[in-house]
Amino acid sequence: RDPDCPGRDDVETIELGGRGRLEAFTIMRYQPPPPWRGPESMVPFGQGFVRLPEGVAVVSVLVAPDVGDLKVGSEMELVIQPLYLDEEGNEVMNYAFRLVSGPNGEEAAR
Repeated sequence: RDPDCPGRDDVETIELGGRGRLEAFTIMRYQPPPPWRGPESMVPFGQGFVRLPEGVAVVSVLVAPDVGDLKVGSEMELVIQPLYLDEEGNEVMNYAFRLVSGPNGEEAAR
């Protein structure tokens, strides 16, 4: 919920599950430019839409042993992972979706 959005008292909170299906994606082959503060080298990486059973599609970085394993319809699971250390040495965390299995149920390598 956007705290700066006035008059929106009709917003409903819905708990979302941690698994979904990869609906669309692209493979990024360049490092995000500043002010990016994440891992120094994360290319190539997937970015896409994961459709959750609740009907919401979440935009996310996609984690897979090999980005070539990503396929539309693949099962994905939510992971929380470190993004960077802040000025005080605290880990700043981020979410991503990790490949669980291909669209036909074949297990992903770990």
